Amino acid sequence: MSKKYIPINTIEDIDLSKISLATINNRYIDSNGNRFATRFNLRSRKIQIVRIALGADEAINAKGKVVKELLKKRMHHEEDDSLLEELIPQSAPEEPEEEKPPEDPAYADLPDWIREKEIPFLDEVDPAKFISSLPETNKTISERIFGIIHNIEKSGLYDSFQGFDPVLEFSHLFDVEINPAAQKTDEMISEFSKFPKTPEHYMNEVETRFHNKLDTIEGEEKMNYLKSYIICHSYFPAMKGAMQITELFHQIIATIDPESIPEDKKRTFNDTLGSADSLTEVAREKISEMITWMRQEGVY
Repeated sequence: MSKKYIPINTIEDIDLSKISLATINNRYIDSNGNRFATRFNLRSRKIQIVRIALGADEAINAKGKVVKELLKKRMHHEEDDSLLEELIPQSAPEEPEEEKPPEDPAYADLPDWIREKEIPFLDEVDPAKFISSLPETNKTISERIFGIIHNIEKSGLYDSFQGFDPVLEFSHLFDVEINPAAQKTDEMISEFSKFPKTPEHYMNEVETRFHNKLDTIEGEEKMNYLKSYIICHSYFPAMKGAMQITELFHQIIATIDPESIPEDKKRTFNDTLGSADSLTEVAREKISEMITWMRQEGVY
């Protein structure tokens, strides 16, 4: 993401109707030094303005200032509901009751991108069933991704995004992130089941911060810990890449007015939406199973 800021007078200078995929990561700074960015909200499927705050105190103070300004406008009959809905301090919850700090301390050790997506632990996972499900999962993910790519090309709705090529980007993510991770995971599963190496060998695959726990366990317990950690961390990049594709896709469709879609393209457009939603669901399900499996083995 760019670290340069575009000077503006006030937040009203940011025209959301002109935000495209190529400019959604732009950052802005107003005449008072307040910093803003735009993002795509997956729930509302709309582009929003967010306040960039360096810390929690600044974020909370910023929100208070915005609310005061809006109330002042209301008193002068200057309604501006859209600003109130779209301006969300980035480092503070929109409302106190919506703050969702995980109660389980295990969440604190999870990769940031998993915590941000609020993917839950399950009650229990059968490791053998999880491992046996991966070939079908990989097949489904491949089908969904190439279904999205095919429909993008077929619909002709995504041909020009100011230099951004979604087909090239999605293909690149599959080739560089998703497929290699799936292949590595398959190799590690085969190794653990047929010719596992010593625990000392696998220790090199584990982050140093987990070594203290590993030093306290032995035998089968230690191998189960290492197996869950290594297989899941091998597969994480595949799931992360899949979710990146769906997030990029939703950023793309945010720039398209549904009413502008020709009738003969609407079915293809809706099919693409379905494939993206299915891809997200599959990835979240597998991530949830992986973090639960590792939790069972004492990793988290």
